[in-house]
Amino acid sequence: MKAAEPLSLPLPAADFIPQRPPMLLVDELVSHSGEAALVTTVLPQPHQWATELLVEMMAQACGVLNGYEKLKKGLEPAIGYLAAIEELEIQIMGEKPRRLLVEVRKTMNFGPVAVMETSIGEENGRRWGGGTIKVWEET
Repeated sequence: MKAAEPLSLPLPAADFIPQRPPMLLVDELVSHSGEAALVTTVLPQPHQWATELLVEMMAQACGVLNGYEKLKKGLEPAIGYLAAIEELEIQIMGEKPRRLLVEVRKTMNFGPVAVMETSIGEENGRRWGGGTIKVWEET
């Protein structure tokens, strides 16, 4: 999919990353501003809550941000890989919602690696966690 600006949000996350159900854990790119994005998740039912599930949601949201930025430039989204996680904080609390929000903000690029700050939580503002994710993207 090649596009030229302007792109109207929200857009399906699947437009920007290669994952497909049941491994597609993010649903839509709902907002983008500068180097930041907000991505929604929709969890399949039934599901098991695990730290790895939340980390994968954050990593996929990073891929959505990178893919959207490429598409705005008229380029095809590239394949990316989770390279590292730092300062990971996860707190799974109480009732498990079906939908979470992932905030992603790119803080640095060096070559094919992007460093992104992430936060994941509920629509009511309750934070479940976050961390610094380093993503390597094919060029």
